[in-house]
Amino acid sequence: LRDADHASSSFSAPPPAATLPDQNSLGQEKPKDAVMIEQFLRSMGVHEFDPQVVHFLLQFAHRYTSDILQDSRDYARHAGRHQIEYNDIQLAVQGRLEYEFSQPPEQEALFALAEKVNRLPLPVVPTRYGIPLPH
Repeated sequence: LRDADHASSSFSAPPPAATLPDQNSLGQEKPKDAVMIEQFLRSMGVHEFDPQVVHFLLQFAHRYTSDILQDSRDYARHAGRHQIEYNDIQLAVQGRLEYEFSQPPEQEALFALAEKVNRLPLPVVPTRYGIPLPH
């Protein structure tokens, strides 16, 4: 991938997608990417879904890819290069995964923490209610 100085610095609009013979309800051909998303959903066992789901997933994929490419370009420029290399993309993906997506703790770690917290006795319930006033 080459960084063109005359190109726009933002990746706001997706490039025109190639189309497959699949047609939507209006008789228009669906973009190739939309057909691929639908096939992926079906392969995961999702056979009924709102058409907006496909649109949302396409937007997410475009935004995520654009962000990765922008970060990769920044890493390449920081290294004094105008060409994005595999390591730039790998670093950008790793940074995005750590920043945007988090994994929940392992169940064993949660059980160990719960056991440690539950070992402490609960505080004694006071016999008087309200705010204690001086005599």
